[in-house]
Amino acid sequence: MDLAAQHLERLVSDLLTLSRIEGGALDLDTVDVALAGFLRAALRTHQFTKRGQDLRLSAPARDLIVRADAVRLQQVVDNLVDNAAKYAGDAGPIAIALARRGRFAEVSVTDSGQGVPQDALESIFQPFVRLKANPGITGTGLGLAVCRGIIEAFGGRIWAENVPAGGFRVIFRLPISDKRPG
Repeated sequence: MDLAAQHLERLVSDLLTLSRIEGGALDLDTVDVALAGFLRAALRTHQFTKRGQDLRLSAPARDLIVRADAVRLQQVVDNLVDNAAKYAGDAGPIAIALARRGRFAEVSVTDSGQGVPQDALESIFQPFVRLKANPGITGTGLGLAVCRGIIEAFGGRIWAENVPAGGFRVIFRLPISDKRPG
């Protein structure tokens, strides 16, 4: 599939998902998801790794289990990693980290790009918000709004922050399931 068709397909998918989120009609098929294994598998499917970007995943030895819809969680991970790849540039490293924070599993995706103005850190999660500082980077302004809706539907939260040494990080937390990893 060519790039224009992929872009159109993603736009339609994001619009449908956002419409369902805003209408309270997002169907979720929640299952127990072992996050470290899920992230490893999800990251193997990304095309940007063929461009030579350094992708690093750090995760605890003991996997963390959350209740989530695996298809929707894949949508979140795809969106966050794709954004990081775009804003880090072709050679910029991308770090994905999984950690336990009390009763929550925390996933962060960090790039080495220029970051976001401090006053825009919350607004980037609103539909159709695009920052003008990156004119050469394409997008619809829907991805982070979709991510927020999905993560909140799982009972979690998502936010963004600038990395003091340079770069940008999006973090989401999901409640850890009572089920123990197998």
